[in-house]
Amino acid sequence: IPVGLGVCANVLTGKFIGKNKVDLAHRISNQIMFITLIWSICQMALGGSDRSKLFNSILTMEGLTAIRPAWYVLVLFVFFDTMQGVSSGLISGLSMMSDVKWVTTFNYWVIGIPLSAYLMYPKQMSLEGLWYGPTLACLMNYAYYTMKVHAVSW
Repeated sequence: IPVGLGVCANVLTGKFIGKNKVDLAHRISNQIMFITLIWSICQMALGGSDRSKLFNSILTMEGLTAIRPAWYVLVLFVFFDTMQGVSSGLISGLSMMSDVKWVTTFNYWVIGIPLSAYLMYPKQMSLEGLWYGPTLACLMNYAYYTMKVHAVSW
């Protein structure tokens, strides 16, 4: 669903801007982001709810032990990854990819990956440490993409 929302944001925003229906493009982009927010909150609620049934049905005891500390970080990652993924569809529809490419690269390669490596090895946070890096990178991407979209003179 998030991929579909991102493609929808890209295609419809670009299409209506191209047809000089900028107000409609703006309204649709806001609606898509609202739907994405609701979807992301529902994913978090499902992920944070009675996860013991999910865990017990698909994981071994070793897997269960490994994933428990990382679960809430992973739920946050899914939220921010969904929001930044759909926001990137808007960025693409607005033809702003060149404006954000280096920020995205910086957030993952300079901040996210080193943070994961640091938390996994020197801090010995294992799987939980691994997920902090991409979660922070997705949060930063989402914040930057949102700032760029809101700065557009619709």
